[in-house]
Amino acid sequence: MSLTKDLESELHLHMSDAHALEKSVLRHLDALIASTGDDELRKAFRRHRSETLEQIARLEERLRAHHEEPSMFKDMSRQFGGFLSSLRNLVREDKPAENAREAFVIEHLEISTYEVLERIALRAGDSDTAQVALQNRSEEEAMARIIVASWDRLVDQLLAEKGLLRQSIGP
Repeated sequence: MSLTKDLESELHLHMSDAHALEKSVLRHLDALIASTGDDELRKAFRRHRSETLEQIARLEERLRAHHEEPSMFKDMSRQFGGFLSSLRNLVREDKPAENAREAFVIEHLEISTYEVLERIALRAGDSDTAQVALQNRSEEEAMARIIVASWDRLVDQLLAEKGLLRQSIGP
Protein backbone atom coordinates (compact mmCIF):
# COMPACT_ATOMS: atom_id res chain seq x y z
CA MET A 1 0.00 0.00 0.00
CA SER A 2 1.31 3.45 -0.86
CA LEU A 3 1.94 6.19 1.67
CA THR A 4 -0.86 8.22 0.06
CA LYS A 5 -3.31 5.34 0.39
CA ASP A 6 -2.28 4.78 4.02
CA LEU A 7 -2.76 8.49 4.77
CA GLU A 8 -6.17 8.49 3.13
CA SER A 9 -7.18 5.43 5.14
CA GLU A 10 -6.06 7.16 8.31
CA LEU A 11 -8.11 10.21 7.35
CA HIS A 12 -11.18 8.01 6.82
CA LEU A 13 -10.64 6.40 10.21
CA HIS A 14 -10.53 9.78 11.98
CA MET A 15 -13.52 11.11 10.05
CA SER A 16 -15.47 8.02 11.09
CA ASP A 17 -14.33 8.42 14.71
CA ALA A 18 -15.45 12.07 14.75
CA HIS A 19 -18.82 11.06 13.30
CA ALA A 20 -19.32 8.35 15.93
CA LEU A 21 -18.34 10.77 18.69
CA GLU A 22 -20.86 13.36 17.52
CA LYS A 23 -23.61 10.75 17.33
CA SER A 24 -22.93 9.84 20.97
CA VAL A 25 -22.85 13.51 21.93
CA LEU A 26 -26.44 13.83 20.71
CA ARG A 27 -27.53 11.29 23.32
CA HIS A 28 -25.45 13.04 25.99
CA LEU A 29 -26.99 16.38 25.10
CA ASP A 30 -30.51 14.94 25.29
CA ALA A 31 -29.77 13.69 28.80
CA LEU A 32 -28.15 16.98 29.83
CA ILE A 33 -31.08 19.00 28.49
CA ALA A 34 -33.55 16.80 30.37
CA SER A 35 -31.69 16.91 33.67
CA THR A 36 -30.27 20.43 33.83
CA GLY A 37 -32.18 22.80 36.07
CA ASP A 38 -30.26 25.89 34.99
CA ASP A 39 -32.26 27.64 32.25
CA GLU A 40 -29.27 29.36 30.65
CA LEU A 41 -27.24 26.18 30.44
CA ARG A 42 -30.22 24.16 29.17
CA LYS A 43 -30.74 26.78 26.43
CA ALA A 44 -27.05 26.53 25.47
CA PHE A 45 -27.29 22.72 25.39
CA ARG A 46 -30.33 22.94 23.09
CA ARG A 47 -28.55 25.32 20.74
CA HIS A 48 -25.46 23.12 20.77
CA ARG A 49 -27.59 20.08 19.97
CA SER A 50 -28.66 21.83 16.75
CA GLU A 51 -25.02 22.59 15.99
CA THR A 52 -24.13 18.95 16.63
CA LEU A 53 -26.69 17.84 14.03
CA GLU A 54 -25.07 20.24 11.56
CA GLN A 55 -21.62 18.89 12.47
CA ILE A 56 -22.80 15.34 11.80
CA ALA A 57 -24.20 16.41 8.42
CA ARG A 58 -20.90 18.08 7.48
CA LEU A 59 -18.93 14.97 8.46
CA GLU A 60 -21.30 12.75 6.49
CA GLU A 61 -20.85 14.99 3.46
CA ARG A 62 -17.07 14.66 3.73
CA LEU A 63 -17.33 10.89 4.14
CA ARG A 64 -19.49 10.70 1.00
CA ALA A 65 -16.93 12.83 -0.87
CA HIS A 66 -14.42 10.08 -0.06
CA HIS A 67 -16.89 7.34 -1.06
CA GLU A 68 -17.01 6.23 2.57
CA GLU A 69 -19.90 5.54 4.93
CA PRO A 70 -20.06 6.20 8.67
CA SER A 71 -19.12 3.15 10.71
CA MET A 72 -22.33 1.63 12.03
CA PHE A 73 -20.33 -0.32 14.63
CA LYS A 74 -18.55 2.78 15.92
CA ASP A 75 -21.77 4.78 15.92
CA MET A 76 -23.66 2.10 17.87
CA SER A 77 -20.92 1.51 20.43
CA ARG A 78 -20.56 5.24 21.09
CA GLN A 79 -24.32 5.65 21.38
CA PHE A 80 -24.48 2.81 23.88
CA GLY A 81 -21.92 4.65 25.99
CA GLY A 82 -24.09 7.74 25.72
CA PHE A 83 -27.10 5.74 26.84
CA LEU A 84 -25.26 4.55 29.96
CA SER A 85 -24.26 8.13 30.71
CA SER A 86 -27.91 9.18 30.33
CA LEU A 87 -28.92 6.67 32.98
CA ARG A 88 -26.23 7.99 35.34
CA ASN A 89 -27.53 11.54 34.83
CA LEU A 90 -30.98 10.55 36.04
CA VAL A 91 -29.81 9.54 39.52
CA ARG A 92 -27.09 12.01 40.29
CA GLU A 93 -27.49 15.15 42.40
CA ASP A 94 -26.09 18.64 41.83
CA LYS A 95 -27.22 18.42 38.23
CA PRO A 96 -26.39 21.88 36.86
CA ALA A 97 -22.81 21.87 38.14
CA GLU A 98 -22.30 18.16 37.41
CA ASN A 99 -23.83 18.47 33.95
CA ALA A 100 -21.63 21.44 33.16
CA ARG A 101 -18.57 19.52 34.29
CA GLU A 102 -19.51 16.52 32.14
CA ALA A 103 -20.26 18.73 29.15
CA PHE A 104 -16.96 20.55 29.60
CA VAL A 105 -15.06 17.26 29.40
CA ILE A 106 -17.06 16.18 26.34
CA GLU A 107 -16.41 19.50 24.60
CA HIS A 108 -12.69 19.09 25.09
CA LEU A 109 -12.79 15.53 23.77
CA GLU A 110 -14.50 16.90 20.67
CA ILE A 111 -12.03 19.77 20.38
CA SER A 112 -9.09 17.37 20.48
CA THR A 113 -10.78 15.07 17.97
CA TYR A 114 -11.14 17.94 15.51
CA GLU A 115 -7.60 19.18 16.16
CA VAL A 116 -6.26 15.78 15.06
CA LEU A 117 -8.72 15.42 12.16
CA GLU A 118 -7.81 18.86 10.80
CA ARG A 119 -4.09 18.11 10.85
CA ILE A 120 -4.49 14.70 9.22
CA ALA A 121 -6.74 16.20 6.55
CA LEU A 122 -4.15 18.90 5.79
CA ARG A 123 -1.39 16.31 5.51
CA ALA A 124 -3.62 14.26 3.21
CA GLY A 125 -4.23 17.32 1.04
CA ASP A 126 -7.95 17.49 1.88
CA SER A 127 -8.55 21.15 2.65
CA ASP A 128 -12.35 20.69 2.59
CA THR A 129 -12.27 18.17 5.44
CA ALA A 130 -9.75 20.34 7.28
CA GLN A 131 -12.19 23.25 6.98
CA VAL A 132 -15.05 21.13 8.35
CA ALA A 133 -12.86 20.09 11.28
CA LEU A 134 -11.95 23.74 11.93
CA GLN A 135 -15.59 24.86 11.80
CA ASN A 136 -16.76 22.04 14.06
CA ARG A 137 -13.91 22.68 16.50
CA SER A 138 -14.78 26.38 16.63
CA GLU A 139 -18.35 25.51 17.63
CA GLU A 140 -17.07 23.15 20.34
CA GLU A 141 -14.74 25.83 21.66
CA ALA A 142 -17.64 28.31 21.77
CA MET A 143 -19.70 25.85 23.83
CA ALA A 144 -16.76 25.30 26.19
CA ARG A 145 -16.52 29.08 26.69
CA ILE A 146 -20.23 29.23 27.56
CA ILE A 147 -19.66 26.60 30.23
CA VAL A 148 -16.64 28.47 31.59
CA ALA A 149 -18.72 31.65 31.84
CA SER A 150 -21.33 29.69 33.84
CA TRP A 151 -19.12 28.22 36.57
CA ASP A 152 -19.74 30.90 39.22
CA ARG A 153 -23.51 30.86 38.69
CA LEU A 154 -23.65 27.05 38.78
CA VAL A 155 -21.47 26.76 41.87
CA ASP A 156 -23.57 29.39 43.63
CA GLN A 157 -26.72 27.40 42.73
CA LEU A 158 -25.16 24.22 44.06
CA LEU A 159 -24.09 25.81 47.32
CA ALA A 160 -27.43 27.61 47.75
CA GLU A 161 -29.35 24.35 47.28
CA LYS A 162 -27.27 22.79 50.06
CA GLY A 163 -27.59 25.82 52.32
CA LEU A 164 -23.86 26.48 52.09
CA LEU A 165 -23.81 29.78 50.25
CA ARG A 166 -22.68 32.62 52.46
CA GLN A 167 -24.93 35.60 52.16
CA SER A 168 -23.05 38.75 51.34
CA ILE A 169 -23.13 41.30 54.11
CA GLY A 170 -24.16 44.73 52.97
CA PRO A 171 -22.02 47.86 53.50
